[in-house]
Amino acid sequence: MDNFKVREIAYEMGIGEYYRYLPLLFTYRTINTTKPLGGKPAPEEKDFLLGNDEINMDKIGMLLQKLPTDLIFIFKASQIVSVHNARAGGNTRARIKKYSNRAIESLSEENSFMYRWYLKTSWWLRIFLFEHAFWLFERFYGFLRVKFDPDSKQLELS
Repeated sequence: MDNFKVREIAYEMGIGEYYRYLPLLFTYRTINTTKPLGGKPAPEEKDFLLGNDEINMDKIGMLLQKLPTDLIFIFKASQIVSVHNARAGGNTRARIKKYSNRAIESLSEENSFMYRWYLKTSWWLRIFLFEHAFWLFERFYGFLRVKFDPDSKQLELS
């Protein structure tokens, strides 16, 4: 959802242009998606992934080689939880919301109740705006759109 931050963190970790795969690996959403959390991929997203050779095991393998081992462990654990969640009848949206809630609680563990409340409220506001008033979300928080130019094999940001 916060593509600018994902890109910034990815470059700090040294994975460069592979940042566009992180949302796909962790939330099953492409980096350009504007669909609600846990929603089915749009036909345009599937066409983009298949048409631009984005689902390429070499690219994903290179990304996994560049990721820190702690992040690989988190990714593997997340996939195991995802499989068990699906078998138990859960959905992706509830699982990601639960992860986010626990992350906020851990982040604000040593801080006041008001800080925790502020973090949760701002997170829920972002989710609400993203899903129900995307134009407003884009105005307040911005939205990095990633385009792939097949002629030059380069990424374009807009």
